[in-house]
Amino acid sequence: MVLRLEGLPPGKRNWIDVDIEPESQISKTDYNDFFNLKHLKYIEPTGDTVIVNITDSTWEDIFLDGTFSKLSLAKLNQSEFSITFIESNNLLRKYFSKPGDKYRYKILKRETKYYSMFVHAIGTDFKQLFKLYY
Repeated sequence: MVLRLEGLPPGKRNWIDVDIEPESQISKTDYNDFFNLKHLKYIEPTGDTVIVNITDSTWEDIFLDGTFSKLSLAKLNQSEFSITFIESNNLLRKYFSKPGDKYRYKILKRETKYYSMFVHAIGTDFKQLFKLYY
């Protein structure tokens, strides 16, 4: 799979639709280090930065306008975890997800400033690669 990112707006370079789930190249140490960070961020396709606060059992998105989404987090194996939607006061997110919706994440690779990630919305064809910055 060859991905060409030149010419895309900055936010779009961080999210790519895929059909095939890539293999993880992450070590157990990198996986554990990921969960020690507690504060991460990602850039939405609009270019807005979203802050992510994680614990061993929670994932919280804090949006540019001060709204939030709360999800529970479960570690699955050496490279994967899932989050389950609980609630949101963000106008778009509270209509995009309903309580109980699950998203499976795979940490693909640790880069200098970010983790390459794969996400799959369980029960849908939605699969994307994105960057989660630390």
